[in-house]
Amino acid sequence: MISLVLEAILLIALPGLYALGVSWAFWSGVAKPWLFASSSAVSLYVLYFVVLYFGSPRGGGFFIEAPRQNESSHQVALVFLGSYIKPMLLFSVPAVPLLWLLVKVFRNQP
Repeated sequence: MISLVLEAILLIALPGLYALGVSWAFWSGVAKPWLFASSSAVSLYVLYFVVLYFGSPRGGGFFIEAPRQNESSHQVALVFLGSYIKPMLLFSVPAVPLLWLLVKVFRNQP
């Protein structure tokens, strides 16, 4: 059950984690850090919504197979995050240039 909760948190918080990491790294290098942090979080969540809307798995074709009685499984199985790995990676590709662009826009001008 705890792994399901952690997977849900990761799925929901991925853009926030990216925005938090970049804000922490460039906090002193941007002119308006709070505006930079909020605008990067909002823009990343919009991008994430678009990518998940078009790239998420569609319903149907999923089934759960119970292990046999004498068969022990030591594999870590992702409950539902396994089908969202590809859209999450697809989100990461445009997220990095978007964050770089936002750092350039909000950087301190000499």
